[in-house]
Formats: sequence, structure tokens, C-alpha cells
Amino acid sequence: MRKFITLSLFLCITILTNAQSVVISQVYGGGGNTGAQFTNDYVELYNPTNAPINIGDWQIAYASSTGTSWTNKTRIPAGTIIASKKYFLIQQGAGAASPAPLPAPDLVPTTTQGVINMSGTAGKVALVNDTTTLAVSTTPTPVVNPNTSVTGAVID
Repeated sequence: MRKFITLSLFLCITILTNAQSVVISQVYGGGGNTGAQFTNDYVELYNPTNAPINIGDWQIAYASSTGTSWTNKTRIPAGTIIASKKYFLIQQGAGAASPAPLPAPDLVPTTTQGVINMSGTAGKVALVNDTTTLAVSTTPTPVVNPNTSVTGAVID
């Protein structure tokens, strides 16, 4: 089973107080572009629950706004845990300009884990609770989170 959260870039998500699993709280594309605030793109996750959640071997998947491929992805290392009520910042690709570094990221992925260069204007980002490449026709649907045995919320 998989959990998908799809967003448009630059969209900040208001965390619902009744969310029962990890959610994407922010996405920033265009890092390092002219006029960008930061040198790198990033995805920020949030654990709104009262318990730590193991996100090891989950992935961040990315596709362009009109793309049909989810092959751009960052694998989160095994054993990675987000504490209760905490954020988790994942650094992504950098542009040519260097306006300012991100605040200290929790994960700076290696090329083996996958570094995503996101568009500065539009795109699709998904948080998936395994490392399988998403199917072209993937549509977000709520599923049971195997780490907590509760139904995850989908935000689109």
C-alpha cells in the first residue's frame, strides 16, 4: 500500500490538526534561480501526531506539471524518524545563483539517494511510503499507514 500527497510547487500546506500521518508542509522550487530566496529547492515534511514516525525507505517523488513520469525521486534512508510535532527539511537541487543557504536541513541526499531539481514555476510532488517508482497513471488516494495502522490524509 502507498500513501501519496500531491502538491503544486510553492504551495504551503496548512497542517490540519486532525492529521494522522506525516504530511508535506512546504515545497520550494526554483532554488538558485534569479530572484530566489534560497540556493536550493526543498521539501519540508511535518509529523502532526503525538508519536514519532519512521519514514525510512519512503520517498519524495517529483514530476513536471505536465509530466507522466515519477522517476525523479529522493529515497529517505532506513531508520529516519520524525519526532512528534516536528518538521523534517529535505534539501534538493541547487540553481546557479547562490542567494542564501537553507536553514540546516535534516537530509542532504546523496546522488545515490537522488537529488531532485524542481521547476521554479510548477510541478507535482508526492510523499510515498515505499521506494517503488509510481505508475504513470497514479492518482492520490488515502491508504492505511503500515507504520501506525491509521488512515493517512491526502492533500492535493
